[in-house]
Amino acid sequence: FDTKVKSLAVCAKWSVQEIRAAAMARRNLRGSLARAARKAMIRTENSLAWFGDSNAGIRGLLDGTHGIPTSGAGAAWSGASASAILADLNDCSNAPSTATLGNWTANKVLLPLSEFNRIATTNSGFGTDKTILASFVENSPYISSMTDVVGVQELEDIDGAGTKAMVCYRQDPDVLRMETPLDLEQFAPQEDCLMTKVIWHMRVAGLIVIRPLAISVLTGI
Repeated sequence: FDTKVKSLAVCAKWSVQEIRAAAMARRNLRGSLARAARKAMIRTENSLAWFGDSNAGIRGLLDGTHGIPTSGAGAAWSGASASAILADLNDCSNAPSTATLGNWTANKVLLPLSEFNRIATTNSGFGTDKTILASFVENSPYISSMTDVVGVQELEDIDGAGTKAMVCYRQDPDVLRMETPLDLEQFAPQEDCLMTKVIWHMRVAGLIVIRPLAISVLTGI
């Protein structure tokens, strides 16, 4: 398939009085504006990776255009037992291996922050002091470390209706990658009336999914 390329740009501005005051005090200009501008660019790029931009023709992981296998959980984790949560974790993380006949196995699990916190602090209830997270990693055939299970805010609401989801996938550029034809670049300062502005610019093409069966999504957790 073809994908579009979108430009992202943001700028920070300083007034002539701010520049003069900084020069008089022999201190640097406020770097917080520049840091905020760069962070805004990175956050936008991250949002495109997750949700895409249909108006710009940019595809994201959760926009339903990649053919990634998606299933629904039996029940929300807020009311589920530890064994039910473990079953969901195992089903989703085992799915890529099953779908690809063992050619691609998941090595990353992404969870909503709230549900990551839940499994990281809730006892598994099997006569041990291990949490659900520890029990899952200890017995998973594919997820080898607790650092491979990550909580992310974007999975708290994937559809605008409060639906939570889990994503298990193979972290490998041959499975999926974010295409950035032009990485973040900074232009020279420009005079704009009594302001001096610095512009940051980048070009993004969205998330490219090469092997959708090496990814699994479980919704409604």
